[in-house]
Amino acid sequence: MKKTSKILAAVMAIVMIVAAIPMTAFAADYTIELGETITVTVPAEDYAKCKFTPDEDGFYVVYSDSGENDIDPYVSVYDANDVGIAHNDDNDYYSTYDFYCIFEAEAGADYLFKMAAYEDYAVEFDITVVKFAEITHQPTTDEPYVEVTEGADAEYQWYKLGDSFAELTDEYATPRGDFRYAGNFATYDSENGWTGVYNGHEDGIYKEYNFFEVMLLEDQTIKMTADTDAVELGIWCECGDSDEDWEDVNANDTVEFTADHTCIYYTYGDYAQVPHLKAEMPEMKKVNTDAELKAKEAGTYVCIVTFDGSRYEVSDEVEITECKHSYADGNDATCDFCEYNRAENCGCKCHQGGIAGFFYKIVLFFQKLFGQNKVCVCGMNH
Repeated sequence: MKKTSKILAAVMAIVMIVAAIPMTAFAADYTIELGETITVTVPAEDYAKCKFTPDEDGFYVVYSDSGENDIDPYVSVYDANDVGIAHNDDNDYYSTYDFYCIFEAEAGADYLFKMAAYEDYAVEFDITVVKFAEITHQPTTDEPYVEVTEGADAEYQWYKLGDSFAELTDEYATPRGDFRYAGNFATYDSENGWTGVYNGHEDGIYKEYNFFEVMLLEDQTIKMTADTDAVELGIWCECGDSDEDWEDVNANDTVEFTADHTCIYYTYGDYAQVPHLKAEMPEMKKVNTDAELKAKEAGTYVCIVTFDGSRYEVSDEVEITECKHSYADGNDATCDFCEYNRAENCGCKCHQGGIAGFFYKIVLFFQKLFGQNKVCVCGMNH
């Protein structure tokens, strides 16, 4: 009996010792909660490890923000069995050097972010974890608005799509920077178009220049014309699924590219001298930045939703075909849709000024006392 008790005591002691030993498989430098932003430090030529435990099943996003620092962090996500389930080894959705990594997780399970950088010195940057968000209601003619996942960090930009080509200016495209975005950028002016910026790559007398980045919707075509000979002119998309290169393009020759899917596209070329590039694409006129479309004219509209300041999603296109004169409120004299002014187009004396309008308002006062003539023929309240 005493021997058995000693064995049981020894077993219990071992169990207690094992329980007291921390789990080394998930030893982490940091812990992060949903919606939290923390600053991590990655040692030189090493990893920083951060643990995340979600409360609900679903898809999540971990992304970095290195601010003004010229560094290139990347991340891999591992489950409790140390199996990699997702990674982003380079760029986010806008091709900065930060990462934006989407992964699926189970409630209550631990996940580990292993973060490093393409540097040989210690680096510091912020990371954030949020729920994956998306458009949950697509706009229609009768309901011209978008809804997104509840609590999402979302920005909205509505565009009116046109059929005719228009010059691509810096209002609708973003200048690209030099190699590693060190501070020099391509520029635009109406006379020359886009003046390229040398990006640090060259082959003999030919240097590579960056021009602009622009969002192209599926099936949209862009036309580009440079004023000097190019040994190569190219366009590629940030997701890496579509690109095209043209070799030995003569000065003033035009090349065309049609996007096979919606994405941000980047332009560059190899030239012996500083190039100027003009580009055209179907007009995309900016409208409003609310979740609901504020259309002023008939046409085709689309909303681009940007999540977390980085990833974007494009709504379905919606056709607005007629003016219904739906006013913002009963006393607003201008139609929200077409800017039709009912006061200017109505013959009722209630809209008149001067002595005639004054006496008519007296008449209206007594009419309203008896519940008569409350609403003008144009729809405004008397």
